[in-house]
Amino acid sequence: MKRRTFLTFLGGGLVVAAALVLGAFRWLTPSAKIHSVKRYDVIAAQGHYTAYRLLAADERTHFYATEIAQLGDDRYEGSLWATIGCHSGHNLVDAEATAWSHKRSFAETLLSHGGSLVGGTGYQYGDSVLLKNSEQLYVHLFDELRYTQDLSSKTYPDGVMTVGRALVNAKSRYVGDLLTVRGIDEKAIGVATLYGLPMMPVHAVTAVREAAIAKIDFAPTAAKGLTATTLTRSYGFVSKTTDTGEMYFVVNGAEDSTTARPLRPVLPAVVQDLTTAGGIVTDAIWMGGSYEEQPGTLAVARPVTERVPKAPKYRNEAFLPAVPFRINQFLPGQQRFVVTPMQFNALTGTIRRWKSTEIKVLRRDPSNATPHDAPLLTEPRVERKSGGVEASITVRHYASADEPIEAYASFIPASEKEGTLRSTRLRGPELGRPDGRSFVRTLSAVIAEAGTSDVRVFFQVAGANGRVARLTNGGRLYPIERPAGAKTATILRLDSPSEAAHRDRVRVRAALTERLTGRPIARARVLLRLASSRIWKETNGEGVAEAELIANVLPRDEPYLVVASFVEDDTHSSSAASAPLRVRRARVRIVPGRIVPGRIDIATNGSDFVATVLHEARSATGVPSPLGERPVEILLGDAPKGIAITNPASEVLFAPAEFGLAGGTLTRVVVRLRPNARYEEGVAEISIQVR
Repeated sequence: MKRRTFLTFLGGGLVVAAALVLGAFRWLTPSAKIHSVKRYDVIAAQGHYTAYRLLAADERTHFYATEIAQLGDDRYEGSLWATIGCHSGHNLVDAEATAWSHKRSFAETLLSHGGSLVGGTGYQYGDSVLLKNSEQLYVHLFDELRYTQDLSSKTYPDGVMTVGRALVNAKSRYVGDLLTVRGIDEKAIGVATLYGLPMMPVHAVTAVREAAIAKIDFAPTAAKGLTATTLTRSYGFVSKTTDTGEMYFVVNGAEDSTTARPLRPVLPAVVQDLTTAGGIVTDAIWMGGSYEEQPGTLAVARPVTERVPKAPKYRNEAFLPAVPFRINQFLPGQQRFVVTPMQFNALTGTIRRWKSTEIKVLRRDPSNATPHDAPLLTEPRVERKSGGVEASITVRHYASADEPIEAYASFIPASEKEGTLRSTRLRGPELGRPDGRSFVRTLSAVIAEAGTSDVRVFFQVAGANGRVARLTNGGRLYPIERPAGAKTATILRLDSPSEAAHRDRVRVRAALTERLTGRPIARARVLLRLASSRIWKETNGEGVAEAELIANVLPRDEPYLVVASFVEDDTHSSSAASAPLRVRRARVRIVPGRIVPGRIDIATNGSDFVATVLHEARSATGVPSPLGERPVEILLGDAPKGIAITNPASEVLFAPAEFGLAGGTLTRVVVRLRPNARYEEGVAEISIQVR
């Protein structure tokens, strides 16, 4: 965990043991470090955990829960042990523990000594670039310990913050600042678990939480009980560079003004509390703004448990996020407005920075709540007509035929590197046409003069309940339609291997030509896919598009289909092709590690890496790939003794003490990956000398 987590307490009057906060964290004598004083109120012991063992970052030094259990005093009574360590909060059932494992978990041991633990029942995550994911959650936890107020700034009746309240508030704050909630966010807040009494009070020098109720003036709209206000903002950006040379931006000088969705570009973010007395902020309409574009690539956020993974390939062919804001209602009784004033197009390598935004926020009177969702939008059209460029949309709404509808066509220049977003109100019939389930009307307006060059349009429509529907064409926006005409027929041919192993990289080649002339079609977009592995490629001068797809599918006798498809463009019709691919189980190789000569020496209470588990996948480099975080069986001689989990680098860590091996013994250890639906068996034998 990053240093900031510990320093959070400095403003709250708690003392940080600086000797335990090290850049290269290693406990040479962990017992002496933790037990060197009578007690600590808060212990944030970071490292790699199992339920009963803490492994320091040097991956050699251990600290066991039994070392706490052996103490005969009350130094842990009333203390809080909080850690981002994976599986630190995993509890053990004695009857299910193997004979060689320690049955006393950290949770059980600390509770028996009067302490409390906040830890993870599963994996917990940092981020490759920023302080995010579980790290951010624990920052919020330590921050919350200083307050005596709830999240709406009301002082608790007893005037005390408890450990349970702090954890609940930390989880609420975590999701409250997100642009979108993804699976890893659900896991981060789900696995963080409190073992102990949630009503245990915390007495620190307190801080005062800022008032949550915003002073914003809302004006009435045509819809009963619906009010609105327009928020206009300007943004200044500062670029940052990571240790790996990747770039990201912060906004308006705030170092933590970012959002990092896993495996998505790191974006600048601004969060504003929009909680108002007497109303619920429901949604917003993007009315305007100005932007500028620059070439570049943004850092991609990678969740991290131990080692920072290599940068993944992020692919998209539109400026995303298409709508860079969200009204967030995850905090109890509060609404947060999250804006990310930046979009990124990976296909063109272009960053769009919004210098300003104008966003209309809608608020509904709680007494005017309706069960209806936002309107349904269909048939978007953008056409050149004699009077100019006309945009139209068909709207299905649900409350009543005369439900007030607020609809806009918002547009930007099609190709300019600097431009302005404008919105034009769409008009139409005052009454919707009933169709049995809803009411339908078509709304339109001229949005630009006749001589206007090409524009890109998206549609936004708000119903009377303040919920907004949008059509953005997947972020690509809608171009002006061109006159219909005859298109040239095409044919697509696909070359692909007939067989591959699980997780192999499969090289595929598609050739696009005109059907009648056989002439190759250059600079056409072709989609190549195998199950969930899909890549867009542009054809070269010979009409060929090539890519490597990953066979990340379950091996089976029946073949899968590799598919190539070309979506029609202005001059050519669509075409597609497919080829069968049979996927078999992958081979596994287990390589004994650090053998000098022919064996590994390990201290009785130490540990070392004894093997590396590799997946013999076919790839462009020909180098086997690691199989990280996989269970492997450990045998002493021929006797099964338990299961070990490979680390993210695919290494198997072996600690003699956990298998009851005494000093002076030479033991034959077998590491075995059992065969399963995806992998064949892998086995290696290692001689281990325990000293």
